[in-house]
Amino acid sequence: MAAAARAEAERWGWEAATTRLREEQYVQAARNHRERQRDVRTLRQKIKRYRDSMFRGSRADVFAIFGNRAAEREAAALEEEERQLAGDIEALERKPTTRQLFGWLSARSPASLRLVTILLWPWRFLTAVMRKLRIALLPGS
Repeated sequence: MAAAARAEAERWGWEAATTRLREEQYVQAARNHRERQRDVRTLRQKIKRYRDSMFRGSRADVFAIFGNRAAEREAAALEEEERQLAGDIEALERKPTTRQLFGWLSARSPASLRLVTILLWPWRFLTAVMRKLRIALLPGS
């Protein structure tokens, strides 16, 4: 393997290697950087939308529990939006471009958004269950 690596290195002269570095590898590095920035930005935006959707859905659930039909429809629509956003977030997190160098310690990490979302989730779950129970137990009201 060492001999093959040496042969590959000897195949390139100084000028050819520098030209390839400048014209191909730098361009690819810049493209990778832009893609990583775009993916991280998109991930943060989707997590923010997910958190906002959970908050609005919880509020709509509370109103729906007390019989507001418009709030019931809004809560159901927001629940569907949450499912879609959760799928999008999972897909983005699987991409290697959204992994941060220092993980949770990175300045661009969505950790703070995740913490708020995690803290909001039990309340959202409870209000959604209460809304669905009210609909099941009191269908005509």
